[in-house]
Amino acid sequence: MIYIGIVEKNESFVLAIKTFLLDRADCSIVFECATIEEYYQLNDTIKIADVVFVSVAEEAHALIMAAGIRKQYNFMQVVFMLSSNDERLVLKAIKAGVTGFLKKPFSQKALEDCLGNIYEGKSYLAFDIQRKVFDMLYQEQLQSGRKIGTHILTAREADIIKLILKGNTNKEIGEALFISHHTVNEHLKRIFRKLNVNSRIKLIYKVVADFNLYD
Repeated sequence: MIYIGIVEKNESFVLAIKTFLLDRADCSIVFECATIEEYYQLNDTIKIADVVFVSVAEEAHALIMAAGIRKQYNFMQVVFMLSSNDERLVLKAIKAGVTGFLKKPFSQKALEDCLGNIYEGKSYLAFDIQRKVFDMLYQEQLQSGRKIGTHILTAREADIIKLILKGNTNKEIGEALFISHHTVNEHLKRIFRKLNVNSRIKLIYKVVADFNLYD
């Protein structure tokens, strides 16, 4: 059973989550709050969940909440529901331990993909947010002059990482480097293995850690 918590004052988004969960026998909502302040007032035994969906109304409060949850209950996963593609907030949230990001308004498919990834121990970042985050990280890399893992990556692998940080899909990477989609996948497997990550989102974590961004 996956226990879900919701921190959201907009009833339409709460309803969207509830409607999705109605079709899943393996999920149960254990708490529902309109604000972060209400969450803090919950009994300690009630506010524990496997996944908490948090609407980000005030950035500072949401980041403090996420960091606190991850410190006190490291098994709890936090998903931010964002109203805008704020890439700097996403990077700060990653450092606070947030593992999922949904862009409002989100579809049932996006919610399903997000919950599935989180439950499997992966991360989730909505594609339209992902593009902006990768682009900003790419610009940060250019400005700093630092390179990620160049002591263990081949020139081709470094090229692929640059294209990933620009937000390119596997197909676009293949077209840019004149290689097949299959070859791109094989390179990505080696890159992930060398950098000890298992997804593009974890690659973001790696970049954030390497550049020590947004302390």
